[in-house]
Amino acid sequence: MRDLSPIYAFGNPGPTSVGYTGEREPRFFSSAVREPEITQSNILDNPLPVWDVRSGRVPALAGATSHIAHHTSQNRPRLAVKAGSLPAALAALEHGADLIYTGGESFLSQGRPWRPGDFAELLTAARARTAPGAQGVDPALVVIGTPRITMPSEMGRVNRFLSDLLELQPQPDGILVTNLGTIFAASATGLPLYADYSCNIANSRAAALLQSYGVVQTTAPLEFRAEEILALPARSPLALEAVVHGQLPGMVSDHCLPAALLDGSTRFQICSGSCRRRRFGLRDTAGMVHPLEIDTSCRNHLFMAHELALLPYLRSFYGAGFGSLRLEIPCYSAGEAGAVTALYRANIDRLWRDPETYEFATADWERLLQARTATFGAGPYLRGVQVKE
Repeated sequence: MRDLSPIYAFGNPGPTSVGYTGEREPRFFSSAVREPEITQSNILDNPLPVWDVRSGRVPALAGATSHIAHHTSQNRPRLAVKAGSLPAALAALEHGADLIYTGGESFLSQGRPWRPGDFAELLTAARARTAPGAQGVDPALVVIGTPRITMPSEMGRVNRFLSDLLELQPQPDGILVTNLGTIFAASATGLPLYADYSCNIANSRAAALLQSYGVVQTTAPLEFRAEEILALPARSPLALEAVVHGQLPGMVSDHCLPAALLDGSTRFQICSGSCRRRRFGLRDTAGMVHPLEIDTSCRNHLFMAHELALLPYLRSFYGAGFGSLRLEIPCYSAGEAGAVTALYRANIDRLWRDPETYEFATADWERLLQARTATFGAGPYLRGVQVKE
């Protein structure tokens, strides 16, 4: 919401560069709408299409027939969790996560930033799951995250971070990459690369390009509707992951809202540090509050008002061929991460063990509401865009 101006062309325009009422905009092309909510009364009414195991296609997309058999198998997917702190990552690991991503950003709400010692401790805990007496649990993978935004001036720091990862013992199982610049830099490490949703893999040609740089798995973008997401594994030469739960990002900004509105400064100037003392959110014109998280680089991350929760609708993913299903929970506490991971672990295991008799238990929805105080919805799975192959 800016006037016509050079904005950042000749330097930082300062805290007044953004208008918050909309009065400075010459024209609005859209307005906020309320996000659909999942409630106790509609959790058993699955609004998502269900993958047809017999025909190998999404019912709503007749042309989405599978042609990569091993990507559309009925093998149980891994349960992946992106955690924002070491305690949350360890709790997710303890409650059944198969794959742990460490957050590329460290949010102020999570206490202290990630440290190299945290990665080493998490890797040791993951390896210990295969030690004698570990109840025969399969080993867990640990993939280290990189920041979603990396400016040219920040690439030196990113390269040093990537070099330090090679010194870890044990070594990580891969690197979560978030943009083409980071993919190019991380490919030099020789570690497997996992492409995050921000890489926007929409078709097989894009996936093949990333595969040539050492990417072994991609994540379905968050902008697509359910029909398109369910059809993606059959189109991809790489293993594919889908986000099924958590906090969905709406925007990342260098414009620091608390600094601008409360102190009249920017992230490049001295401020009172109000973001370290309380939590903030933005209320849209539909009355919905979007949580705001600040990372240790003072970037602002604005999230959708409702958190994604496809726990009641996991049947839609059965047989579609996803390599893993992810909980995107970088701002969850250790207690929240452990409880939510356990719920998804139990339902994924029951569904893939016996899909014919599996039914979602409404008591699990109550447990989810007890574990995490939030309003849940189906996010872009209901209102996303259509892919053009």
